[in-house]
Amino acid sequence: MGTITKTNERQARRLLVAATIAKRSTACSPWGAATDAARLRTLAKRLDTYNEAVCNRPMSEREYKAADGWQREVERIAHLHGASVHFGGDPRGPAVRLYWPDMIPAGGDPDTYSDRMLPVEID
Repeated sequence: MGTITKTNERQARRLLVAATIAKRSTACSPWGAATDAARLRTLAKRLDTYNEAVCNRPMSEREYKAADGWQREVERIAHLHGASVHFGGDPRGPAVRLYWPDMIPAGGDPDTYSDRMLPVEID
């Protein structure tokens, strides 16, 4: 194994979503997992920008509808692969986290187990 640089580590965190989807999903090929992970990253970036804007200024109806559409698309992609989604509203944390049923204890509240979820990295 080679030297791990900050750049390599950041890239590996980004690719972890694609690898996890490919490993856990029976709905698609590895290429499909990679393209879905790329789309999730794009949507997470948009939702992160939206979360920052919500903290800094009033939002228009159009912006609310756009964010709602992005969230629905994230949910659609996640459910396709057997995952659930946790949306973060604080711009200091991940806007989108994925989790599968085995990541949270049965009957557990997902809001209290966000540290066990897989963040969709945007950096």
